[in-house]
Amino acid sequence: MPRDACWVELDELAIAELSALLRRAQSIIIPILPSPIDMRAATPFIHKVLDNSRVARKEARVALVANRCRENYNIYHQLDAYLRKVRKAPFISVLRETQNYVRAAERGLGVFELAPYAVRKDLDQWEPIIRWLNSKRSQPVR
Repeated sequence: MPRDACWVELDELAIAELSALLRRAQSIIIPILPSPIDMRAATPFIHKVLDNSRVARKEARVALVANRCRENYNIYHQLDAYLRKVRKAPFISVLRETQNYVRAAERGLGVFELAPYAVRKDLDQWEPIIRWLNSKRSQPVR
């Protein structure tokens, strides 16, 4: 990147592919990390998804998830407030920061495949996501 650049557009390929991906999507979950940088970076992406014609016509549905959160940190409360302000997409769950995901990935597993006693809190946090995916709220209008 040139030192004298005033601005740089990143992820152009991903944005170009976004419309193609949204043409096939029915339910879209957007995870957002609890940091000011991630919230600022997510804002244009969320708007691009929500402004997509299929999403606007409710042929594809969108939900938001707070990801890798520590609920006792101030930044979590900022993320919570940020996600609740997005009017066109429900904020459906918070996934905590935990090594359980790392342990599962190291073993080539998902968190649902680990011993239930070790991941109970994580499974509880996934429940609203699964409920949303199985509900009419996540289904396109036909």
